[in-house]
Amino acid sequence: MKHKIKKQKHLLPLCLLLLGATFQSHAQRADYMYLYSSGGEQSFSLDEIQKITFTEQNMQVHLSSGSLTSISYDHIARLTFTPQAGSSMDVPVKEEVKIYYNPAGDRVVIESPLLITSVNLYNIQGVLLQQSAPQSLSVNMSLSTRPAGVYIVQVSNAQGVSVRKVIKN
Repeated sequence: MKHKIKKQKHLLPLCLLLLGATFQSHAQRADYMYLYSSGGEQSFSLDEIQKITFTEQNMQVHLSSGSLTSISYDHIARLTFTPQAGSSMDVPVKEEVKIYYNPAGDRVVIESPLLITSVNLYNIQGVLLQQSAPQSLSVNMSLSTRPAGVYIVQVSNAQGVSVRKVIKN
């Protein structure tokens, strides 16, 4: 039970970090928010989102049509923001950013079919620890100087922003 309480305690700042950092750096280019959960993928046009709120257990997306989508934090796998490319169907799933790491290791490998324009590493409290602008399709990031813990990797390319959790043991 203690682990679940600890997880929820850090989840709200993490969600705020992910949304805030993404909106701040890419709001003028993004047209859609994609929510990947255990129930599948949902897309929301940013023009239709009236507001996003965070309760103790859920993220809620309020749309200008009056509808409300509520997603439990336990079911959210990933959020991404992408520019419009004709339609949401033009963003192929196979074109996603891939991150490979070994929790016991000190290296993270990031690969993208499109040029990676920036990589940011955050701690679980949302503090920016490292940033780079590699301009390449593959990035090797060292975690050797970082203590064990949970980190957030934010990767930007021409399709948008991908945010992933990385655990270092």
